[in-house]
Amino acid sequence: MGGPLIGALRRQQQPLILAAAGLVLAGLALAPLLWLLGASVSGAGSTFRLLAAARPWALLLRSVLLASGVTVVALVLGTPLGLLIARADLPGRRALWLLHAFPLALPPFLLALGWFYLLGRNGLCGTPLTARLLFGSGGAVAVMGLAFTPVVTSLVALGVLGVDASLEEAARVVASPWRVATRILLPAARPSLVLAAIVVFALALSELGVPMFLRVEVFPAAVFARLGGIDYAPGEAFALVLPLVPLALVLLALERRFVGPRSFAVGGVRGLA
Repeated sequence: MGGPLIGALRRQQQPLILAAAGLVLAGLALAPLLWLLGASVSGAGSTFRLLAAARPWALLLRSVLLASGVTVVALVLGTPLGLLIARADLPGRRALWLLHAFPLALPPFLLALGWFYLLGRNGLCGTPLTARLLFGSGGAVAVMGLAFTPVVTSLVALGVLGVDASLEEAARVVASPWRVATRILLPAARPSLVLAAIVVFALALSELGVPMFLRVEVFPAAVFARLGGIDYAPGEAFALVLPLVPLALVLLALERRFVGPRSFAVGGVRGLA
């Protein structure tokens, strides 16, 4: 009797520990949100009235379009770079990859500052035209797209390195390198590509420093203004982020649909030797 009972308890030990740890983490994460919810309910008359105005929705739409543009730029630039790093016979591919990925270790604001000293009105190559192009939505899309391109490059390269080499070798016998890349490598690395797009979109949507520096009004600035600005109103900030919940659920659904159950076992940087 004792043996089966002890075995059953041991089998249940790990799930119970994981469940307890999950409850603790959920409590720590939800505590500030519940406090903000209480602040919102206490001032519901003025707090949720913000969502009835057109400006928050216009800012949210602008931020979504801006993040979509950044995602497109990062995919267009990062996908071929990932293929080249993973499969092209380039000398020093590891060093090139690390050099390309270095901007990920820097805040995007620093890159925007660098472009300002280069293309600003008084910059090294600056003219009134380059300043107008930089300070605006187009400049913000370009700067953040270049900043987040290494995310796409790295994930696509890792995904391509995980493709079975025999499939690629068999395809090269009867097809051109372009067809091999578009018909074999990219479809096989699609989970990595979708994950890269989701990550870049989320990072661009939440980015605040670059749009503020380039004088582009975005949705995160409206939330930040109620948390760190003169008009301190955490309840209003909580109300403003509520429209982001369905957007986050859409991204989660895309991740579960195209990425979730798939394996990411890859050769890693050893495949670059």
